[in-house]
Amino acid sequence: MGLIPTKKGIHGISILFFFLAVLLISVSIAAVILTNTDKLVGAASKQYDRVEGTFKAVNVIEVAGEDARDELLESLLIDISLLDHSEPLHLDDISLSIGDENSKTNLNWREDGDIVNNNTGYNTWSPEEMGQVNYSNSTLDADLDDDMLNDYVTLNATHALFTLSSTPSTPIAVSLDADISAPTTININKRLTLDGVSYGWLRVNGTTLAADVIDAAVEFTVTPYKDGSGYFVIEYLRRGTAPQDGFIVPGDLVRFHVDTYQPIGVDQIVAIQFLYHNMETVSKLVYTYNTIPYAERYVIYPRP
Repeated sequence: MGLIPTKKGIHGISILFFFLAVLLISVSIAAVILTNTDKLVGAASKQYDRVEGTFKAVNVIEVAGEDARDELLESLLIDISLLDHSEPLHLDDISLSIGDENSKTNLNWREDGDIVNNNTGYNTWSPEEMGQVNYSNSTLDADLDDDMLNDYVTLNATHALFTLSSTPSTPIAVSLDADISAPTTININKRLTLDGVSYGWLRVNGTTLAADVIDAAVEFTVTPYKDGSGYFVIEYLRRGTAPQDGFIVPGDLVRFHVDTYQPIGVDQIVAIQFLYHNMETVSKLVYTYNTIPYAERYVIYPRP
């Protein structure tokens, strides 16, 4: 006698076929995922090998500080070379980070910059305590509009006026919320903006003791909007056998001129980090130790 399928039996067989179909599709998808994952892993491995061969090429030769005659280092000289068989590094793609436990910078290359610590050469934006400010122009350390020219601040009876070299006829007027034509107390913390662009912040706090001036006892701090960033410039101390302008190649000995975020004193640990295409090439810790000799140039690394 043959078996006569029932509705329940047919329904069960259908479920079984459906389950097997779903299982087969899942296995196929998993195989595709695994294949793509293998491809990604392979590509990542090739990229890692390229990075290992290219980016891990910076060799820090020497780190020195200038000017050490007051036991504070306000700029650094960092001499580097590339390891043999390294690929050339384009200076546009190199960034340099200098930091300690209190601050950190991120500096980029200024092409054709002067080898001098000012707005035409190497500089780092950082807060500036102005000291006495009056109705005459005071030059700012920071180039607020980043055009390699000096900017200024002055006062009238009710405002601090910031003149940017890029917009000299339109100063940024920041209300002091007070009238300094007589001794008065000021307490403001305001953003410097012009035509919707931010250039920094002004903090004024204290009591003026004379008319028409904000004396040195009053805090008058200008913090650039690009606080913590800036530029380095380079100097070729030696060129390799196949030099390329705008590049560092094997055989080159290159000096990086760097303005520190704030003066480096005794007993400080300074972290120096070179990045290429935002990937770390080398990180070096240097120590100032507990004495800094009275000298214009003081070698921090390597120690004698």
